[in-house]
Parts: sequence; structure tokens; C-alpha cells
Amino acid sequence: MAKLTDSFSGPGIKRKAPPAISNPPISIQKRLSGSVDAPNGSEQVLDHLVENSVLTDKLMKDLVALIQDGNFPEVACAALKVRLNNYEIWLEVGQKDFINRESSIYSLFYSSVKAADAYCESTAVQSLNSCSKGDWRASADFLAKRFPSRWNLNQKVETMVKDQMQRTLAALKDRMSETSYNELLDCLEVLDIEE
Repeated sequence: MAKLTDSFSGPGIKRKAPPAISNPPISIQKRLSGSVDAPNGSEQVLDHLVENSVLTDKLMKDLVALIQDGNFPEVACAALKVRLNNYEIWLEVGQKDFINRESSIYSLFYSSVKAADAYCESTAVQSLNSCSKGDWRASADFLAKRFPSRWNLNQKVETMVKDQMQRTLAALKDRMSETSYNELLDCLEVLDIEE
């Protein structure tokens, strides 16, 4: 499987040179220049560590490569000295541009990050499948997470217990006085047990 960052292409993604964005939209420009205060001032502490506040083609390629390799956005941003807030803004603007079919560096960034996430996941699934051949637990864990309604044992047991509880309560309701039954329900509520 070819890495997406080599060409920024993949199913439905064609690489075009991003347009030169000398003046990003005002709200982005204010947020990225730091003229908008951080919600609790926490970002000001990191100002001396942050170097990359403008999304460039190279920065985009480096971020996407780290995401594709399995890094969380927080780690990728820290490694490249990018504020996580900027990353999130770039993705948000990119998603809007992507939905509106606008060609911008932000829409390319958004689609590239989504493709990198998908590539990372598919690579992990391939690795899991090859490793699980020797150990059934890896396959069971994957199936429980990927298809929880059919394979998650905890969820199945919880469903079975709830079903049994409902049948038991229905049988008790017919055999108990209304007052006793309501007291039982109150006790179950105190114990945080649903009907």
C-alpha cells in the first residue's frame, strides 16, 4: 500500500497545487496571529515554544505524515511546534471548504488528514489480521470493538441480564402487592439497577 503523503493522492483525491493564501479569512487570521485571547490564557504560556502558526504545504505534508504513521493530533502538533488550536481551526475551515467544493490549502489539508486516518486504520487492521493468526484473543478483541453488537461479550451479558431482570420483575409484579412491588423498585433504584 503506497503512502498517501508521497503524492497526496488517493481514491477521489487529486493533488493540485494549493492556491497561495496570503490573506486567510479574517477570523482565522485573528486566531492564528494571536490577536484573539486564548479562552483561559493557557496558550500564552506556550507562545515561546510555538513556531508554526501558518499552514504551509510543507507543514501540511509533515502533519499528514505523522497522522498517517498513527500519531494522535496532539503529538503531531507538538512534534512540529503547532498549536493544537490552530490544527483544529485548519481542519474546521478545511471541512467547510471541502463540503463547499472550494479549492484551498485548508480543504486539501482536511481531505489529506481524513485519508491519512483511513490509511493508518487500514494498516493497523492488516497488521492485526496478520498477528491474530497465532492468537485468537487479538481477533476476538478486534471483533468486539469493530462489531460490538455481535461480539462484545460484556454488552451481550448486560443485555441478557436486563432481559432476565425484566422477566423477573414482571413475574414479581403479579405475585406481590402494589406497595411491596413499589418498595422493591425503590430499592433497585437506590442500587442503580434499571427495570
